[in-house]
Amino acid sequence: MKNHPTKLRALFGGLALGAFILFSCTKDFDDIIVDNFGFSFTEEHDAEGVVFGTTRTSFILTPEKEITTVEYYMKYNVLEGDGSFLNIDGETISENDTINLIKHNFDYNYKHMDKGIHRVEVLAWDSNNNSEVIELVYDVKQTNFTFLLNKGSDDFIVNTYNPVIVNLIRDNVNEDSEEENAFEVTYQIENGTAKLSYQDEEYEEGEKLHLQKGESELGYLTDVPGEHKLIATAEAADGAKVTRELIIKVRNKDYTFIANASESKAFTGNPVPVSFNITEKDGESEEFTMSYTSIGNNSQLFYDGNTYSPGETFSVPTGSFNGVYTGSTDGAHEIVFTTVSTSGVEKTALVNIEYEKYEEFFDLSVSQAAVDKYENQPFWITVVTNANAGHDPNVTYELTYNFVGATAGYMRYKGIIYREGESIPLDYGSTSIQFTPETDENFTINVRVENSTDISNSESEPITMFKKPVAMVKGEKHNVSCGGLNGCDYQVRIYTCWDVACSEAFNGSTIRRVEIRIWNRKDRKWSTFLFNYNDASGSGVNRYFLLEERGKERDLRFLDQRYEVRIEDSNGQWSETVTGNVIRV
Repeated sequence: MKNHPTKLRALFGGLALGAFILFSCTKDFDDIIVDNFGFSFTEEHDAEGVVFGTTRTSFILTPEKEITTVEYYMKYNVLEGDGSFLNIDGETISENDTINLIKHNFDYNYKHMDKGIHRVEVLAWDSNNNSEVIELVYDVKQTNFTFLLNKGSDDFIVNTYNPVIVNLIRDNVNEDSEEENAFEVTYQIENGTAKLSYQDEEYEEGEKLHLQKGESELGYLTDVPGEHKLIATAEAADGAKVTRELIIKVRNKDYTFIANASESKAFTGNPVPVSFNITEKDGESEEFTMSYTSIGNNSQLFYDGNTYSPGETFSVPTGSFNGVYTGSTDGAHEIVFTTVSTSGVEKTALVNIEYEKYEEFFDLSVSQAAVDKYENQPFWITVVTNANAGHDPNVTYELTYNFVGATAGYMRYKGIIYREGESIPLDYGSTSIQFTPETDENFTINVRVENSTDISNSESEPITMFKKPVAMVKGEKHNVSCGGLNGCDYQVRIYTCWDVACSEAFNGSTIRRVEIRIWNRKDRKWSTFLFNYNDASGSGVNRYFLLEERGKERDLRFLDQRYEVRIEDSNGQWSETVTGNVIRV
């Protein structure tokens, strides 16, 4: 027991010496590695994969000797292809990132982003700078997918949204990745023209539609009927393509067209109302035009304020509308009404109307007002038409007139002046027409009335005019009371009657007054005289009016001057004005 301290001191000293020797050695020899053992590095994985898919790759790192103080690391580098490793949690491990390997057996998923051969170099090393390299090879294929192209309806119509259903089905992709679930669809049309629409946007042939995995509805828009072939190609993000064809039968928009006449029989010239109806079967989006034919017959159709002849085209609405057909020839009228829609669909409707020629015979009488007739003073003429078997309100009447000999005046009816030979639209029954004579000579009016059934009658009406008086005038300078120292006196006379000519009044009237206008050479103006005819001077047939008498001829105011003379009869009519010059006798 007493030797124990001594032994302890000896042990302590030995340990101190060893430590000193070891410290001294480390100063002279750097990097002396204790327990430096290598390792093996292997892996297992499936040789084939799909684009956007992952391939589980199992790594096995086996040390030659387990030493707890040694750490292991790994990194990778993609030599060929586009891809990356994901850890078990789906997190991406970037190339050349150093991974501290806690476990010696571990798994990673390699995600392939394109098709083809992928070569990946993986480097593992330890804290003693031992390393191993392995090369992984993946053969990546495109992922197959299903592309279905179907009609969303069995009835495809021009100028209408027609559904086309697209189904894109693909497995083995990340459901949360829009890119992996995206497709591009292009199309072309054979045997027609059309456009596809998607989400209210139209796409031309060859233009790409971007669709997602699953079902999508496209619109097929066309204005060409017939059997179309739709060829569509879907391409996945990895470049995989599938083409499908779809046969589409497109029809025009349909509608019904009906026409009905209110009567099946009518007299020629009588209008017959016709009702029409257009009903669209495929939505109200079309516009329509209409025309009609009536072969071998003269006719017209009145619609919306306008008159149309056979073959003329005009716009009509959908729904109900009305027109009026008028046939002007007798016989069977087979009227074919034709409508055409903006889609080019033509419909016809047949209407039959039997037209019979109607003749309205009538009596005609013409009479004149019982008044004296003077030139330029209007009077009334009454025309009476009376149908023998009753008057059809649809029958119209017209009047024309002429004169025996020269034109004698004009008619005024309802404020309009009608000359000889012009047609006057005459009211049926008793009608008064104002006539203004433009002559004072007697004349005869020939009146002809014809109705729209081509029946006519004529009447002649003699008109007795109150003839204007006729003035016979001469002006003379006479020498009177000649003899003696003073010589003669001198007179200026206006004669209205003498041995070879005399003024005259007609129709039982008499001459009442005489108006004389004569140039006053002294005062250089016209002088006017108004005489009662009974105040005339003279004897026998000679009747004259003394205008002046002077003792000297040079004092005469009217010598050699121009005069204007007219006479008035007891009916108040004035004659035409007679002009002349005072002559010396």
